[in-house]
Amino acid sequence: MYSARLKILSIGLLILVGLPFCNSATAERGTVPENVRVRNEKEESLRAELESTTVLANQVRLVVGEISITDVDIQQLVEQLQRSRETGNLRDKAIDILIERAIVEIEARRETIIVSDERVQNELNFRRQAMGVTDQERFQELVEEETGLSFDDWVEDVRYQIVKRQLTQIVLTVEQPTEDEVRDFYNANRARMGNEVSYREIVLVPRSNDIREEARVSDAAKEIWGRVTRDPSAFAEVARTSPANRSPQKPYGGLVGYTGIHEIADRNRILAGVLHNLSPGQVSRIFRDNYNRYYIVKLEGKRPIPYDKMREIIRRRLYFENEEKAFDIWLERRRKEISIRYIE
Repeated sequence: MYSARLKILSIGLLILVGLPFCNSATAERGTVPENVRVRNEKEESLRAELESTTVLANQVRLVVGEISITDVDIQQLVEQLQRSRETGNLRDKAIDILIERAIVEIEARRETIIVSDERVQNELNFRRQAMGVTDQERFQELVEEETGLSFDDWVEDVRYQIVKRQLTQIVLTVEQPTEDEVRDFYNANRARMGNEVSYREIVLVPRSNDIREEARVSDAAKEIWGRVTRDPSAFAEVARTSPANRSPQKPYGGLVGYTGIHEIADRNRILAGVLHNLSPGQVSRIFRDNYNRYYIVKLEGKRPIPYDKMREIIRRRLYFENEEKAFDIWLERRRKEISIRYIE
C-alpha cells in the first residue's frame, strides 16, 4: 500500500515539476529555476522520509524456518499482552510466543493439520453455551472484558490452541499418571482441595447493554430476591416458576448437585467466592458474576471433597501438566533444530 502511494506520489511530482517548464517561455533549456529546485529538494526529502517509514514498518526482525516475523508482528502482540494485563518484559515474551507459533505452524503444515472455520465456530459455540450466553454480541463483549483482547484476536488464539492441541496429540507421547501419583497428589493437597457444595441458583441475563434493559432486569432481580429472603423455603419453587430465571437448572428448582468449589471457580470465580462464604440454608445477596449475569443463590449443603470424586479431576490435571512439560521439551528441541535467524 505504501509503495503504491509512493508510485502515485512520484508520478504526481513529475507532473508538478514539468509544469513550470511548459509554462515558462523565457526559461533557458537545461536551467532549473530556483523555485523548482527548492520544490524538488523538498519533494525528494518527503519521498525519502516516506520510504524510510515504510521500511521501518515492515522490517523483518526474525526468520523462523521460512516464516518471517516483523516489527509490526511483535508490536501488535506486545499491545495484546498489555491489554490482557501481562507483566514483565513484554517484547521478549512476544518474541517467544511468535517463535512458538511459527514452529507449531511449520509442524502443522508438515502433518497436514487443517482447522476449518466450522471447527473453530463449533468451539466458539461450545464456549458461549458454557458461559450461559445466547446473544452473540453480548458474548463478544464478555470475551473482550474478560481477556482484554479484541474478539478477532481471541478467535485467532482459539484457532491456534486447536492446532496446537491436534499437533500435540500427533507428535507427542504423554504418559498417563499412575494411581500412586494421583493419590499422592490428593494427600499432599488435601487441605487445598476444599469443599464441594450443593446450591440452588436463579440467573437473570440482560438481553443488551441498554440502560432500560439493565433497569428492567435489576428490578426483576430485586423482586425475586425479596420473595426468597422472606421465605427461603420457597427458593426452589420461585427458581422453577419465575419467567426471568435463565438458569439451565430451572426445571429442577435451580438445583446444582455437589460440585467442588475449585471446579466452580474455574468457570466462574465470583460465583465460587459467594458460595464459599455462605452457610447451608443461607440466601446470597444479588450479585453479578464474571459475565455480568445477575445471580441469587441459596446454599443447600457443604462437605469435604472425597478422593473418589477428585480422582479423575486430579488425573486429568496431572495428565495436562505432563502434556505441557512434554510440549515444552519438544518445543525447546525444535528451537535448536529449526533455523532461527535474528536480524538487527
